[in-house]
Amino acid sequence: MHRGPDIEWLASQVLSRVVERLASDSPLTTTPSYEDLSQRIGATITADGIGLEAALRLWTEEISRAALPVDHPRFLAFIPGASTDAALLFDALVTASSIYGGTWLEASGSVYAENQVLRWLADLAGFPAGAGGCFVQGGTAGNISALVAARHTALEKRQGSRPRRLTRKSSPTPLLASMSPGTRAARVA
Repeated sequence: MHRGPDIEWLASQVLSRVVERLASDSPLTTTPSYEDLSQRIGATITADGIGLEAALRLWTEEISRAALPVDHPRFLAFIPGASTDAALLFDALVTASSIYGGTWLEASGSVYAENQVLRWLADLAGFPAGAGGCFVQGGTAGNISALVAARHTALEKRQGSRPRRLTRKSSPTPLLASMSPGTRAARVA
């Protein structure tokens, strides 16, 4: 880990702001425009940097206030995470631990904990003992994971036989060739 000379000061300031934020109710408001933020904040990436104090001040006074608090009781657009004080504090702890929990090799403890939660959820849902899975960070990744799993199951049921691809009437070119790169990427080989 790379440590600068001001790490204790910064840790104290950041933790103080975390406690402050947990104790307050941030207002549910609108976010400012790019132009407004450009005027208020200005350039933050410079050749010499802006320094810890300036960065912390910008976060506290401008950047954090230019965001909707998704833990607000009236914020119902989507649920990006568990908004309890305990969950937020553990998120901070896990982030500070710098853990990559993608495989057993790098983080057997966190993968074990994830598997325990998955088993508990599978049992609640009445799934069989062999059911498993993984947590993903959002709806898009979750949907893609579900589509890949569904395709795998369908291929097993069809004994590896894939359905014939759709084609355009005017050409034998597969329909996917006429789609945008983003749409084609969604196909997931």
